[in-house]
Formats: sequence, C-alpha cells, structure tokens
Amino acid sequence: MQIKSYSRYDYQVLFITEDLTTGSDLTEIQELIEEYPSMKNVAVKFTQNSCLYTESLFILSHCYRLLAERGGELAILQPNETIASALHTIGLDQLIPIYNSEEALERKE
Repeated sequence: MQIKSYSRYDYQVLFITEDLTTGSDLTEIQELIEEYPSMKNVAVKFTQNSCLYTESLFILSHCYRLLAERGGELAILQPNETIASALHTIGLDQLIPIYNSEEALERKE
C-alpha cells in the first residue's frame, strides 16, 4: 500500500494514494499507529475512487480505539460519498470525525 504521510496542524495525515477495493488491507495503517506511540491525532485520507469493506472498517475502528487510549483522535479527511455513507451506515461517523478539508482539522469542524 502506498501511503503519503505529512503533518497538518495537530494531525499526522496518512494519505493512501492508491484506490482501495474489495480485499484491500488497511493493516499497514494500524501497524504505523502501533509502531509510533507518540502519534496521537491521525487523519486518514483516501482517493476519490476508494471503497471500504468490512475488514477495512474493522481496522479503522481498532485504530480509533488505539488512538483514543492515547488521548488522541482518528479522523477521516475528505472522504468520497461511498466512504462517508459506509461510515454512517454502521455508526462509525459517531466515533470517528469526518473533516471535509485540511483547514477543518485545525478548527475541528
């Protein structure tokens, strides 16, 4: 998986630069979070053609718990409609904030 990582405001943005499809594995995101305990706030950004499936959603919820235990936050940055809908359908949007722009990360809106 190709991930571009950069800092923006109080967040480490992990931009997955390849399209996620059925069978795509987000384990690498989880491993990055586990490997760097100083990482508190993480915003994950996907391509506009990506889709999330059951396993991916499970890994995101696990990453949410890891970061919450550190007093941090997992956020989704600029999701496409398919991803936003999947998060809403299973209620993860109630735990994991969705930000529609990088500037919104600063304002947390």
